[in-house]
Amino acid sequence: MKVELFRDGKALWLVSAVFFLVAAGNGYAKAAKDQGAPGKPVTINLGDLSGYPLTKVALAQGFFKDEFEKDNITVAVHNFQAGPEEIEALAARSLDFASLGAQPALQGIANKVGIHVVSGLLNASDANGLIVRTDSGINSIADLKGKKVGVPVGTTSHLTLIRQLEKNGLSVQDIELVNLAAGNIPASILTGAIPAAVIFEPGLTGALVNGKGSIKKLDTATGYVRLIDVLVARDDFVKQHPDVAVRLLRVIKRTAIWYNEHSEESLEILTAFLGIDKEVIRPLLASMPPQLALKKEDKTSILETVQYLRKNGIITANVTAAQIFNDAFAKEAGIYDNGKGY
Repeated sequence: MKVELFRDGKALWLVSAVFFLVAAGNGYAKAAKDQGAPGKPVTINLGDLSGYPLTKVALAQGFFKDEFEKDNITVAVHNFQAGPEEIEALAARSLDFASLGAQPALQGIANKVGIHVVSGLLNASDANGLIVRTDSGINSIADLKGKKVGVPVGTTSHLTLIRQLEKNGLSVQDIELVNLAAGNIPASILTGAIPAAVIFEPGLTGALVNGKGSIKKLDTATGYVRLIDVLVARDDFVKQHPDVAVRLLRVIKRTAIWYNEHSEESLEILTAFLGIDKEVIRPLLASMPPQLALKKEDKTSILETVQYLRKNGIITANVTAAQIFNDAFAKEAGIYDNGKGY
């Protein structure tokens, strides 16, 4: 079995413990067609974000190994701070799949990176939140007017901020938006460089914990925007390896089921990865439950996001449902929204 470790992008803030490794294996659908002859080695390069639990659980439980070891397929997991970095890696063809927020996925599709959304992943509406310094005098979203607000532009947190402002009679022109990398936001608000920020997990929990009372969570994305994190695939990879795509989604489905049935063990796995106290992480996991099947309302929300991105000048192209979603692999993997899928 091959074992590979990758770490892309900048160092992850608060990640002091172990990086889980990836396991490998052999082959692909061609093996079945060739009556058991081993296929050529295939590497699946999978991008992941630090706060997402499913890939960590799949690695720790050996689910990738179970599915792929016999077929000479290696799953290499690359860790990133935020979705826009994964889009760059997909464009550079150094990733084949990536788990990320819908907003960066849409930006990649609009910019013709050559990707589609192949399944949902997590419901992340409660995992994106507005945090403020307790000494800032900010006690409502309306109080953000004229203030510096940090956000990683191009992420689900950016969209959350836009919607929070709009629903409170403001726009991004009414604040001083500070574009910061996700990993830099906790330190920036802790040191007082900015009084407020919108950030996703684990930076959200990390800032609150390390603030020791100096930072508070004012609001989340719930009620402003429905945020579904998704799994995207590079079109040319899945065209060449359609069976591998289906099998990867089967592993994700198996993991989601195990995750929901073994919440304490899953908590221990993410605790080891992030190096944060287990009881601190517990609400983090509760804030982002698995959701693999994209429901009609999820797709509607994602399509509405396209219009918000165009309205705010983040993308210029009008992206259609056909350009965004490819449900074929999920359906074959048993992920679909008809009451029986997951």
